[in-house]
Parts: sequence; C-alpha cells; structure tokens
Amino acid sequence: MSVEHADLTPPPRTRRRRGSLNADDILDGAFALASGSSLEGLTMPGLAAHMKVGVTSIYWYFRRKEDLLDAMTDRALERYSGELPAVTVKHWDKTLREHGRAMRRLLRDDPVLCDLVVMRTAAYGASSSQKMMEQIESVLSTLIDVGFRPDDALNTYLSIALHTRGLAMLERQQDIDRESDIRVPGFEDKEKLPILVKLLKQGHGLGANEKTFEYGLTIAIEQAKLVLAKTERAAIARRERRGR
Repeated sequence: MSVEHADLTPPPRTRRRRGSLNADDILDGAFALASGSSLEGLTMPGLAAHMKVGVTSIYWYFRRKEDLLDAMTDRALERYSGELPAVTVKHWDKTLREHGRAMRRLLRDDPVLCDLVVMRTAAYGASSSQKMMEQIESVLSTLIDVGFRPDDALNTYLSIALHTRGLAMLERQQDIDRESDIRVPGFEDKEKLPILVKLLKQGHGLGANEKTFEYGLTIAIEQAKLVLAKTERAAIARRERRGR
C-alpha cells in the first residue's frame, strides 16, 4: 500500500505590492512589533519580516535603527502631548490632578510609548519637542491666570510631571524585571528592620505603584494651594499699603 507524503514545502511569502510601502506604514509596523517584544528587540530585519517586505525597503526610508527610533519618538510625543487633558482656571486643582493621572495612564498603558517618551528625552525632534513645550506653556499660562507667579507655576507643573514620569520609569523597570523573573533580594537581618518588616507584613510595598503616585500627586497639589494662598495674601497686603 502506498503512503502519500504531505507536502512540507512552506507556502511562498506574500509580499507587498511594489510602491505600496511608506514611512507611516513602517512606523505602524514598528510600533506593533515593539509592543509584542521591546524596543531593544526591534531590528530592521525583524521589522521587514513582520511587514513581509525586503529589508532594503525599510532602509530606503530609515538608514539606521536610530533613525527609526527617532521617528517613533516623534510620533509618541505627538500622541502623548495631544491626549493630555487641559487644565482650567476655575477648577485648576482638580484638572491638574486629572492631567497628572492622564500622564501616568498613558505611560503605564503603553510600554513602548513610555520607553520612547521617558527614556529617550535626548532624541526629541524639534517639531515634537515644540508641540510638547506648547502644551506645557498652556498649563503654565492657565496657572498664572489662576494667580500663581510664573516661577511657582513652573515649579508646580514640574513637581507633578517629573514625579509622574519618574515613577512611570520605575514601574516600567519593575515590569521588565518581573517578566525576566528578577527578584529583589530578601533582608539579610530582619531584626534590624522591625518597622519595615511590620509594614511589609501589613501589605505595604517598597516599589513604585499607584498608591505612591497618588500620595506624591496630592502632596504637590496641596503644596501648590499653600503657595497660591501665600501669593494672594502678599498681593492683598500690597494693595492695602498702596491704599493708605
């Protein structure tokens, strides 16, 4: 009895039609591929295989991986700055809090965006950097309209932005370590750490998390309220002196 052998020859790879590829398509593919692995794992040959094109087609638009990452950073910054909610004069404290929360949500929900926006600040392109600065300028203008002095407005915004981005970076690293099964070493001598041991038993952690973020965000906003009140009192005192 004859035995029929299955054809194990792989089907021919379907390639894109010549001329159908463009830079935006490549960026779409790069983001999709990086979201399944990491920016470090993103390679030009791997991207070409993912998109079913020859690697020379990728190099036609982006000569080096660094050029591709720069373009991805520009796109990530446009999305990041475009999706942050506005801060309003009437409810500046509530809307500033939501602004900070939106920062964290964007960075936590999209690891690739976090890597590009937080870890590659030196690679910001002029156009994307300008858009981001305009977004910051808008917040500062609103806070000044509220009554903050310009330097206090800047310090208030930076305290929230840097707190948020710093924690996002730490949380991102925690995620990477967890995926790689890298664990924090245990205590060498617990008897010398009674407070920490008790807190950890109660469920507290030593890493960055949402509770840590909210705690720092609240401190920044409450401090801003105190600064604003002090500025307003000083303004009233000046008016009273002029009226004498």
